[in-house]
Amino acid sequence: MTQPKRTIPAFATESEEANWWLENRDAHDRDFVTAAANGELARRLGVRETVVRRMLDPDHATRLENIERALLAAGAHLYLALDAA
Repeated sequence: MTQPKRTIPAFATESEEANWWLENRDAHDRDFVTAAANGELARRLGVRETVVRRMLDPDHATRLENIERALLAAGAHLYLALDAA
């Protein structure tokens, strides 16, 4: 779930730079909120933020106990049900 690094272009004028930031503010806001949320969850779990990012990566094998612990730290519960086919 690694996001590509955002590149900030070179600007000819301050006006051009201001417009670019204005046009891209939603993406930057989302990135900031995600980073802040990951950092808070990492703090609650007592782990590094990279551990949280790996837990949220669907391509990374995370133990069910760790997912459950993260959900509890975030104020959620995990319920698993199995029905016969």
